Amino acid sequence: MRTIIKSILLFSLAASALSAQENAHGSHRPAPAARVEPTAIPEIRSLDIAVSGQTLHLLLGEFRPAESRTSLWHRRSDDGGLSWSPPARVDTGGPAPYGRGRGTDFQIVAVGENLTTVWLTDGPSRTKRGPLVCARSTDGGRTWQPAATPANDGTDCDHAFIDLAATPDGAIHALWLDARSGEGKGLISARSRDFGATWSTNRIVDPKTCECCWNILQADQAGVLYGFYRDIDPRDMTVALSGDGGTTWRSLPPGGAFHWDFKGCPHVGGALAVQGSGATARLHTLVWTGVAGRSGLHYLTTSAPDFAWSAPVRIGSDRARYSDIAVTPSGVVAAAWIETTPEGETILRYQLSRDGGNHWLFAVAVPSAKNGPTHPRLAVIGERFHLFWSATQAPDWHHITLIGESTALP
Repeated sequence: MRTIIKSILLFSLAASALSAQENAHGSHRPAPAARVEPTAIPEIRSLDIAVSGQTLHLLLGEFRPAESRTSLWHRRSDDGGLSWSPPARVDTGGPAPYGRGRGTDFQIVAVGENLTTVWLTDGPSRTKRGPLVCARSTDGGRTWQPAATPANDGTDCDHAFIDLAATPDGAIHALWLDARSGEGKGLISARSRDFGATWSTNRIVDPKTCECCWNILQADQAGVLYGFYRDIDPRDMTVALSGDGGTTWRSLPPGGAFHWDFKGCPHVGGALAVQGSGATARLHTLVWTGVAGRSGLHYLTTSAPDFAWSAPVRIGSDRARYSDIAVTPSGVVAAAWIETTPEGETILRYQLSRDGGNHWLFAVAVPSAKNGPTHPRLAVIGERFHLFWSATQAPDWHHITLIGESTALP
């Protein structure tokens, strides 16, 4: 009974934190984000978030019918999302971003006031995905300049599903799917020590992968890189690690032992958050599988030094799909995902764990997530989670703050 009472109390605290963020009239909690938008509200076709210190950097791919193309915009918030800077155009003078919609999101990474973005452009492939384009800013996003592409093959073949991460030495790392071999897709990486002005020789992380699921790249404070991606045979999620700055990589066995034999691409990647570093690193992951009888979203962990996978724990119903995960310095974990009801309604839910993922509180639906919420993104500043999402049935983007510390009992 004591455990049940604690769970109910913790659930109430978590729900109260969310309610305070959405209402916040006369409350000491931060109010919902005040956004400075262009005159016409655009359709959001890409969304990514990066954190540098106490600053949130938001990168949006915005489509306006009058322009007949997707454009790329940066905004920053230095007060936890209470207010945002005027939007700054990122892709000025460059090729138009490939703006087919969420799931192929363009990426941003921040090291102090140095920002790097990478996006993909149209190409001649069957999917119309083509080369990668890079831009950088040395003044915190106020102005942007063209930079070098991470891909060094010089072709216009399909380069897509990129992610970016920074290591403590200030280097920027890129990870993406690449069709240069002419035999399906492989996972490729590159490193930049000057925020995208130049890039290293490309490295093959895995020569054969799933063709069109997004990848995740993260780094710990020891400089170890972790790439999370969908393998091809079986179509299960796995982790590739590099302890030498991306020069060499090794892949772990797939997590969850789903053994999903699927001849196609589900268009669903995973989610990854790193707690600790080096010999104490623990990876928190969310894995989606379509295998019969186990379809849906599952939470798994793996830890250094042996990196054995935990047993999968189901998150949400078998209709849970697009997701993200994050962890605070104290070990509070947040998972956010999109779930479809039997009636066809899409709901954004989140769930918290106050003990590093060992036990989970009740799932909470975000009441303000209307009009077909999709592809949530989580960022962490201190003990606060910042949850972002867009909608499929209405333009605009959305942000709320979850107070991770409020889930800790005295």
